[in-house]
Amino acid sequence: MQKLDWTGERYIPEVAGDVELEHLHRYKVAQTYVKHKIVLDLACGEGYGSNLLAMSANQVIGVDIDQNAVSHAQKKYQKTNLSYLHGDCSRVPLADNSVDIVVSFETIEHHDQHLEMMGEIKRVMKADGLCIISSPDKLEYSEKRGYENKFHVKELYKEEFFTLLQSYFKYVQLSAQRLTYGSSIIPEEGEASFLTFRKESNFENTNQSISLPNPHYNIAFASDLEVTTLIGSTFEVKLEESEQVIRLEAALTNTNLHNTDLIRQLKLRSESAEAVLDDLVDTQEKYHKLSEELEDRTKWAMGLDESLSNVRQDFERLNKEYQARTKWAISLDESLSNVRQDFERLNKEYVAQKLALHQSHVQLEELENRDKAFIEVIIERDRQLSLAHHAITSIEASTIWRYSSPLRKLVAKFRK
Repeated sequence: MQKLDWTGERYIPEVAGDVELEHLHRYKVAQTYVKHKIVLDLACGEGYGSNLLAMSANQVIGVDIDQNAVSHAQKKYQKTNLSYLHGDCSRVPLADNSVDIVVSFETIEHHDQHLEMMGEIKRVMKADGLCIISSPDKLEYSEKRGYENKFHVKELYKEEFFTLLQSYFKYVQLSAQRLTYGSSIIPEEGEASFLTFRKESNFENTNQSISLPNPHYNIAFASDLEVTTLIGSTFEVKLEESEQVIRLEAALTNTNLHNTDLIRQLKLRSESAEAVLDDLVDTQEKYHKLSEELEDRTKWAMGLDESLSNVRQDFERLNKEYQARTKWAISLDESLSNVRQDFERLNKEYVAQKLALHQSHVQLEELENRDKAFIEVIIERDRQLSLAHHAITSIEASTIWRYSSPLRKLVAKFRK
């Protein structure tokens, strides 16, 4: 059978923890009053409480405003003395004076038709009937805890709840309910008051009360007949089923999941760190290699710089030599020009003298016995001319003459 969804508006048996304790405890107390009775479970919800009451009562009718919940209960809980009807708290589908006991737990705060609901309870209940009804205490349940239940429409303070019930019943007695975790000592025989001891800051600071202090819920027993003495009770569950343990287990599960995720992330980050470390080692090796290459290239560059410096020094030296030799070549060119002029002059003189010599030879043939001193002068001049021609030939054959040829041409060009 498909389960009802847990929305928080009504309790379902599949939900464990504090809410289970609160609801089941109320029904177990009510169960002690319903033996051989006709019972109305008003706002029965999922139907589990009506089913519990039917174990002791002659007949139980569960009524709820939610048709889906009613249909679910009719299928899930089937007893000959148990039935479920669709109905509203302000319009209960039962006859007048038809039930002995009306049970309605955690209902009145879910709507604001309180007078209508109480009127209907009074109508269907027999004159000697009993109403067992509960309501959260607005002060303790909501205000002191700073808690807001979104399904609650109109909550009542303890005094308001008590006054409302007194408007419809002659006798009203209240019981208080709150979850406690501790030890219970209950007398087995005789009448006894119910004492509550509550530890505050330390063992020496312990409060004592004849009732349950700061209850979250008020449970009323109302009737037009005098209500018999109420009995206290405890409802015990395994500690591992308590809300605190369930929350701690959930928190532990979440913590384990979180730790697992952290371990996974740590593993991933470790792997990433190892990869980064490998990259770093590789980068360091490349860095050292590049540093060595840089050092070698720096030395090579320094060597090149030193060589360049030497080349510059050699260039400056050669440039100075070039300039000096250029000046010397220019002076040689001037000297050569003068020599050429002298050569041309001497050559002209030579030609003239040679012609004159030829003429002289002709004349010599005619005049062999002419003046010998004149012949010696001619021979001397011929010798000087030969020396000059030899000097010119030596200059033109020299290396300096060849290398200075462009310069001489440049100088000749400037002279033109």
